Amino acid sequence: MINLDKKYPDRLYFSIKEVAEFIDVPSSTLRYWGKEFSEIQPRTNGKGDRLYKKEDIALIREIHHLLKVKGYTIEGAQKQIAKKSSAPQRFEIVERLEKIKFFLKELRKNL
Repeated sequence: MINLDKKYPDRLYFSIKEVAEFIDVPSSTLRYWGKEFSEIQPRTNGKGDRLYKKEDIALIREIHHLLKVKGYTIEGAQKQIAKKSSAPQRFEIVERLEKIKFFLKELRKNL
């Protein structure tokens, strides 16, 4: 999983092709999810190209996790996303733990 903040600290927007590579799904899947999940709202440029913010990518990662890892249906994932509270979700906690794990491995390697 790519850490966008570390690899691209100054980037505000990412193309659909880049996001598809980050998440490891086809661009067509992202377009479909964009129709099914109203929470995904990428900007579009003058040519109609979708441009995703880091927050959009985090949401797409969560949707991917629900659909591909946990095995939810589209409807089930929609319900989970809709009832998302302001408290951090389990997925976000797992993602933070993965970052900490990576940091500790790097620290151990440098000792």
